Order: sequence, then C-alpha cells, then structure tokens
Amino acid sequence: MSNDLDRIREALQFVPVGGHDERVRVAFMLKSELGEAGRDLWDEWRGERGDDEAASVWKSASETGPLKIGTLFHEAKAAGWRDEEIVEILAHVALNLFTNYVNVAFAVPVDFAGVKLRRSA
Repeated sequence: MSNDLDRIREALQFVPVGGHDERVRVAFMLKSELGEAGRDLWDEWRGERGDDEAASVWKSASETGPLKIGTLFHEAKAAGWRDEEIVEILAHVALNLFTNYVNVAFAVPVDFAGVKLRRSA
C-alpha cells in the first residue's frame, strides 16, 4: 500500500490544486482508491487552499463515485508525469523480446541444461 501511496503522491505533484472544483474532483479520486486513509494525502496536496470547506468537501466525496484514481493518473500524465513502474515494465518486455529475436535469428544455443521430466509420487 505504501508503494501505491508513493505513486499517487508523485502523480499529485503534477495536478494543479486550482479552485474548488479541482479540489472536489481530486477528493473523489483519492477517496475512491484509498477511502478515509486518503484524507491526509488530499490535505497534503491542497495545502491551505479551501481550509474553510475541507471537512464538508471530504465528507461529500464518495468512494463509489464516477471519478477513480485512473483519472488522476491520466491527468498527471497529460501534465508531464511519467509512471516509472510502467516504463520499467515496458523496458523489460522490450529487452526480453529483442533478446529472443536475436537468439532465434543467430541460432544461439540455449545456455542452461535441460531438465528431464519425471512423474511425481
């Protein structure tokens, strides 16, 4: 969960706090993913903006509303955020595919011993 929190915190840095509507939208997104545990992260993101309405905005945010955490990631990506986990996974997949193509193209022998199959008891 802390890894998810770090990822969300990083994405939030790319989402401008803006006005009331933006703060409400982000409250819904965070609450849909984190429930009440998202309140601290939301407070951290908004800073002191909207302090007078913060309690009522958070209370009105629904965990089952139409705004989900994917929307937050989408908006953060549009603003320049790059999800390092996805980049790393894609890099590994690309390297693996390239290695397999090279091995097939140059008929590289497999460099580990084969294992003879046997029936289990």
